[in-house]
Formats: sequence, C-alpha cells, structure tokens
Amino acid sequence: MPPAIRANPTTDPGRADRLAHVRDLIEEHRHPERRVGIFSATNLTRLALRFGGMALAAGVVHALLGGTVLELPVTAGAVGAVDLAIGRLWRRIRDAVRRGWSTIGLVLALLLMAAFALGQVAPDSGLMKALGGWGSGLLERQRAKLDARARAERTPVAADAATDPAWVLLTEGGFVRRGTLQEAREWCAALGPEWQLPAGLGALPELSRWPDLGRLMYVWTAGGSGLQVGDGQKPAVGVSGSPRASEVRAVLCLRGAP
Repeated sequence: MPPAIRANPTTDPGRADRLAHVRDLIEEHRHPERRVGIFSATNLTRLALRFGGMALAAGVVHALLGGTVLELPVTAGAVGAVDLAIGRLWRRIRDAVRRGWSTIGLVLALLLMAAFALGQVAPDSGLMKALGGWGSGLLERQRAKLDARARAERTPVAADAATDPAWVLLTEGGFVRRGTLQEAREWCAALGPEWQLPAGLGALPELSRWPDLGRLMYVWTAGGSGLQVGDGQKPAVGVSGSPRASEVRAVLCLRGAP
C-alpha cells in the first residue's frame, strides 16, 4: 500500500494558517496573561484592519468592474485574499500592537492618577483650572455642534398636519422649524397674545386633535422642558432638565394655553 501523501505547509497555506492558529491557542493556554479580550484595543485594531482591508478590496473591484458579470466572483476572490493576507500580517505585528496599547494605557492611567491627586491636593491651582476650562470648553463645543446639526435637520411636514384651530406646529418652507427656547417663546408671541407654548404634561388641555406627523419629535414647553408629539395623541411622554442656550427643538404653539 503506497504511503499517504502529506500536505506540505509551504504549498498548503490553509493548513499552515490552521497550524499557526493552533500554536497561538497553545501559547495563550500556557500564558493566560497574553490573552486578548473581545473588546480590547488590540482586538478592535485587528478587526479594523481586517474589515477595512476587505472593504477596500471590494471598493477597488467595484470601481474597476462595477456593473459587469465579473464583479461578484472577482470581489469574492479579492476579499478572501485580503483577509488571508491580513491574517498573516497580524500574526507578525500582534505583539507589537499589544505592547503599544499597553504602553498607551499605562501612560493614560498615570496621567489620570496625577490629575486626580492634584485635584485633591490643590483644587484651585492654575493647572486644575486650565484643565477644567479646557474640558468644559470642549464639551460646550461638542454640544454646540449637535445643536447646530439639529437646527439644520430637514423634517418635511404637510400643511394640514401642522395646523389646527387650537394649535400650530411652526414650519418653514414645508419643513419643521426648530429653535431655542427663547426663539420659541418669541415665535408663539408673534402669532398673537392668545398663543403660547404648551404647559407641562400635567397641565395640557383636552383637545380633539393633536399633531399627527408620521414620526415622533420633541417640542418646547413654557417651562423649558420637552413634550413628545407626532402620533396624533395627547402627549404622554416628556423630558425635563435645564435647557442650554443653544439647544433647539420643534415649536408647537397652543391657542389660549395657560
């Protein structure tokens, strides 16, 4: 009986990859401290490289062969080849990436510990005030960006769905108009002395009809909180809190509101 033919790892890359994976598992079993968590920075880096490379390969094939019968098979081959290549690359750079993230994590931890200690020892120091001002300034800038994005949001609404003898949802060019609390008060007052922002949940009037917009959104109340409208029903959900000066919401004005 002729001897069995064994696959040569040099000519069987799939078998070589499987053997390398087995060796990795044995190494992790011997050294548990080297295991990489699912949501660790190291593993997320690997996933980003893998899926980013596959997406790039698919994009290149689509740009070259998009709309032809060859696109699908060539894409499958290209994605598989890139996945295999990144797997081999990762085995070479994995330890370096892990050490790099470990160093970054250690430095950040030391900086946080130093900042906490300084805050306890000298909370009024110039450095702590500068750090606090920088952090609050960054937060305010991010909030301002979100508010500007919300103001620019284009939500179409039909004219008959935005008006009623007892209320009006302010629109502009066929889209919902959003503004700050101060703007909302001024816009309702401009409609006439009997028009005001709605009160809170516990003081809403009984109306035969509420805005039916096909989607839910929050509108301002007189006290600066928010009411959820849009389903044609009396609002039953609200939000509270102190509004920011730049915060925007849709504006619903009620006739004869308290």
